[in-house]
Amino acid sequence: MISIVKTGPGSIKMPAILPSLTYDLKKKVEDLGVLASQKDLIYHWASFLWETTDGQPMKIDYQNLASTIVSAYPLLKGGPKGYDIVRTQLSTWIRNHRTTLKKQGKKRNAEENISHVPKMSKVEVSNETSEASTLNVSRALLELEKKQGKEGNTPHVQRLIKLTLNERLNWIKNEAKSILEVVKKYPHLNDCDSILFEFYNLKNTTEDSIFKNIQLMFFRLKNYFQVKDEGENFEIALVMKLNDAMTRKVKKEVKPLFTFKQTRSFTDCLVTEENESPRAIIYSDNKEISAAFIVADTNVRVQVSNSTVPKVVATLLAAYYVWDTVFPKQYSNMLEYTDSEVLGTIIKKNQVLLKFIRKREEKEKEEENQ
Repeated sequence: MISIVKTGPGSIKMPAILPSLTYDLKKKVEDLGVLASQKDLIYHWASFLWETTDGQPMKIDYQNLASTIVSAYPLLKGGPKGYDIVRTQLSTWIRNHRTTLKKQGKKRNAEENISHVPKMSKVEVSNETSEASTLNVSRALLELEKKQGKEGNTPHVQRLIKLTLNERLNWIKNEAKSILEVVKKYPHLNDCDSILFEFYNLKNTTEDSIFKNIQLMFFRLKNYFQVKDEGENFEIALVMKLNDAMTRKVKKEVKPLFTFKQTRSFTDCLVTEENESPRAIIYSDNKEISAAFIVADTNVRVQVSNSTVPKVVATLLAAYYVWDTVFPKQYSNMLEYTDSEVLGTIIKKNQVLLKFIRKREEKEKEEENQ
């Protein structure tokens, strides 16, 4: 039997129902182990604690959640009571999160405060836990199918997206034959904001983290290429220079990963062919971006809402992940570099990128010593 439990302070009962791990986090735990994944696990559980208690966890909430965690993951035990270390880590995350929100001047309710962790109803489940969970997900998939594309990226749709993430990703990885097939089955993955929301959950990260890393990438590129900071055109110039540095050996007839057009230009560049890899089209005048799109496959077209160059970069990278698309050879240098800067993915064998990064870091050291 499934019964909905109220959220708010004191709502974490014993034993607690731990939230499902995201696909990437589950894979990381399987590949690297619990201890190596501890930081990401604490982030995942602390976010759940914040959301479930409306940002006001009580002492009993910390104790019950920490005790359940160490019961499920014995390697994390520590302290006189066994759960003391985990409890302290949860408390530290909550405290730091509050500090961050205060610095940002945000005055929102608990659901708005961590928009990257959608509101979830916590459930108490009888002995048939796995069967009940499967039934819950099946119902959520059916509801998402009815609502996606109609309600937009609402909090309720976000909850459905998160609840069904693993099941949908398995289908995309193992059964989908094209990007077009993916967006037809899951129309929300043809929407910019929903793509980004799915990406944040898939990679167990936040909007703030992604965009801070993109801005840091631009800052380092600005110093390396010595480009003046002059509005949107400055960021466009950075992307063009990086694109040139990364793709010098690509044949001219290959469509670039980023195409920049003047506002009111022809829209023929938006037309795509079957199995074409995702790429970005940006229309701008001399001052700002007027429109931007991610295009792919057979006329799959996603308009980037409230478009800026950082948001176009984020949406393009996100699209490759949520559509489960391999970085194609003609774009691999540019995408691998962006992936490394934004998500921290380690570059191991790409000598072009390793050489570029080495030169950039050498220049940074020279400037520091001046």
